[in-house]
Amino acid sequence: GPIPASDFCPNGRITIEKFQSMYFKEKEFSMESTIKLYLDFTKQALEEGYSGARTFVEVSSSIKELIKENVFLEWEKFGDKYFHNSNFQAVCAYDKK
Repeated sequence: GPIPASDFCPNGRITIEKFQSMYFKEKEFSMESTIKLYLDFTKQALEEGYSGARTFVEVSSSIKELIKENVFLEWEKFGDKYFHNSNFQAVCAYDKK
């Protein structure tokens, strides 16, 4: 579950999640489940009066250990179909090593 970020933002606008809790809600990675999670997250932010939702994901070790790189690249293409011109923005960080 989320790690409270209250030291950084006491109003709860920032949360920190483990990669596994976001991308492995089921036993294995599911593009559909992950999209639903992000769509629900964005919908909640809009309902609370925010202009949208933003996320930052460090994926370097995860794509080496948990999700094959080619599958993750397919996920990025899949996600773009849902989030192009939306109230959701994502930044994925990759280690060049």
